[in-house]
Amino acid sequence: NRHGQGSDRLAWFWRINSAEDSQKSEWMNEFNWLKAKARYDHWSEELKLVQHEMCWTVWWFQKQESEWRARADESIKNGHRAYAEKQASM
Repeated sequence: NRHGQGSDRLAWFWRINSAEDSQKSEWMNEFNWLKAKARYDHWSEELKLVQHEMCWTVWWFQKQESEWRARADESIKNGHRAYAEKQASM
């Protein structure tokens, strides 16, 4: 596991089952469900963020291309135009 991440396996003291105390067992089931729900919610949010970041990255490169094409069109010197065209093609 990476630093800061919890283990997928519960610590030994969370796994103790006593037959006489069914309330504890019920509480542990609820605890495990809440932990699983928190993980699911976290990764659902992470997925949305990554998808948006991918769109933002594509948009940024398209914007850079249009800016370099505009610079190439405005360039008077051939060297400046060639450089701007090369930047736009990246």
